[in-house]
Amino acid sequence: MASPLSITLLVDKSCKRVIYAESDGGFVDILLSFLTLPLGSIPRLTKLPFGSIPNLWETVQNLSSDCFFSEACRSMLLRPVNSPPNPFTALPINDDDDNGPNSFPQFRYYYTCSQCISSLSFYPNIPCACGKLTDRKVEFVGDAVSGNYEPCVFVKPSFKFTITDGLLVYQSSTELAIDLFSKMDAKQRDSVESMRVDLTPEKVISFVID
Repeated sequence: MASPLSITLLVDKSCKRVIYAESDGGFVDILLSFLTLPLGSIPRLTKLPFGSIPNLWETVQNLSSDCFFSEACRSMLLRPVNSPPNPFTALPINDDDDNGPNSFPQFRYYYTCSQCISSLSFYPNIPCACGKLTDRKVEFVGDAVSGNYEPCVFVKPSFKFTITDGLLVYQSSTELAIDLFSKMDAKQRDSVESMRVDLTPEKVISFVID
């Protein structure tokens, strides 16, 4: 995460439960960005139980290379990508976080067949119709590479939002705050406090998955 991200939490101290959070568009943008992630990205990003999906992911990771048509097939499953255009890499939470030798950064590069230049792929060494492989790397040039991004992708950064503990997001208003507060019993109201917290990527992921 490029810079600290802060939100305000309204906490019930008696049971150590977050009643709701308040933030600007930046935090809400990150929450909404989870809806753009391919399913195969979730086990790698969260490292948390998610039904049987982590087991499938581990299976693909551990299967012998002989089982796949190519290593690119394994990478397609372990590191699926979104369709272009790709504004999502502007977000602090995205799936493009691996710069290792076997990584396939989203939309920074494409691969084409050097023999006939008729096939285009997100992944190298995919069979082309001519019988060769997509072995030629082509760099994508545009805003997705230059980093000329707006502060947010989905919602306006200047707007204030209220997020419930069930991840329902509302535009903040006095009426909403009164409504949420009125649903607490007298004991809860006496034990409520407001606190400002700084978030890391891990905390944001936990906020969504837990």
